[in-house]
Amino acid sequence: MTLQQGKGMAGWHEGYLEANGLRFHYIRTGRGEKAALLLLHGLTDYGRYWSPTASVLEDRFDVIILDQRGHGLSSRAEQGYTAEEMAEDAAAVIHGLGIAPASLLGHSLGASVAIALAARHPDLVSRILLLDPPLRQPTQELEHQEQRRRMEGWAQAVIEEQQLSLSEVEARCRERSPSWTAEDCRYMAEARLQVDPEAVRQFRVQRPWREELRRITCPTLLMYGDRELGSIVDHALAAEVARLAPNVRLTHISGAGHSAQRERFDTYIAAVRAFLG
Repeated sequence: MTLQQGKGMAGWHEGYLEANGLRFHYIRTGRGEKAALLLLHGLTDYGRYWSPTASVLEDRFDVIILDQRGHGLSSRAEQGYTAEEMAEDAAAVIHGLGIAPASLLGHSLGASVAIALAARHPDLVSRILLLDPPLRQPTQELEHQEQRRRMEGWAQAVIEEQQLSLSEVEARCRERSPSWTAEDCRYMAEARLQVDPEAVRQFRVQRPWREELRRITCPTLLMYGDRELGSIVDHALAAEVARLAPNVRLTHISGAGHSAQRERFDTYIAAVRAFLG
């Protein structure tokens, strides 16, 4: 592994780490004799959208914000866009930066990566925080085919959006998500213009997450919102997670959909701080 270093946002450190044949971009803040916290973004997002979270937590944690493969400033790849393979990327980053064991905070895809990593490499993980993970597992072939069609449609939408300007994508975000801040929409637009559509096209919705959760022994926080507002996890699914993972704590964030860190930031960050201690 080789590491390249530079300076980043407001004195935060930015760097690149080479692992698994790819070049990974990360942002780091709060370094010192502190426990490490690795932040893992969702599909079509990038690391910088964690900036409000990192700003709150940098006084207590060594916060590392990763651009996962095919996202942000990290390398694109012809393949490898499954949660399992991206978990191996995260494991390589933890090894490369020497931050094991680390706490993991993942949103959506990032939460799936955190689950896969904690199940496969328990020695690298101290705690995991899961923000509305995509815990879907179609059991019928027709359902699976429909999910694949949806992902292909999403990939095509990304390709079309990447023909637009940054300001045009921001404007779309403000129209679709009026509760988001201007900063949230700027980050979303930047991320959408940088993402590899293959990351969307190849992502597997059907995953063995139940088996993985049974193997996780570290403390776990599952945060979820309201199904009617777009949350993937609802009360019934959260209860199933609690049955599968013995050390899980559940936090329902009322008034949030899939992105509580954007829609109910104060409630979300309070839950995160209370869990991390």
